[in-house]
Amino acid sequence: MVAKRGLIIIILLITVVLSMIYVRASLNAGLITNSAIESELFVVRDLAIVQTSYPYNVEYAHEYLNMMNNFTLTDFKGEADYSLLSVGNKNENIYGVIIDGQKFAVHLLGCDLSNLACMFRINGVPIGRLHEPGLFKKSSFDINENYTLQINSIVFDYCGGARFCDLEKEAYHAVNISVMRK
Repeated sequence: MVAKRGLIIIILLITVVLSMIYVRASLNAGLITNSAIESELFVVRDLAIVQTSYPYNVEYAHEYLNMMNNFTLTDFKGEADYSLLSVGNKNENIYGVIIDGQKFAVHLLGCDLSNLACMFRINGVPIGRLHEPGLFKKSSFDINENYTLQINSIVFDYCGGARFCDLEKEAYHAVNISVMRK
């Protein structure tokens, strides 16, 4: 059993190394270019590029998109609108919108009650914390030059209007967001 597993790992490593050698040789021979590889990556995932000043690991962003299946199962709405996202014991935490012909997947990662903020990624790119409005802290993010993601409200430890609720097993954070023209 161990020998089979070791053999499989060796075969996978050889395949990866040979693929890397092929790509490197193709680049050196001028058969393909770096820009062709980059554009192919973006065509496959069919998502817009998000610009942020927030520092992040680009390699992990690509890994994250693969992990999320490039948001292929996300229903992208054709217009900017309001949406209620939730995270915790109820996870409805992805909102897809098409803006100016480009797809944007807004993913609510989690919320922090102590900072009254929530963390998001847009198309795999972390955008930092967005706070509840009225706290004199950042509550919006410019998606592109024409549109912004705005937090309208955050309800922490929400139980769906139930009279009694086990916060650990039933509660979730409800975040009302909107994507709107500037």
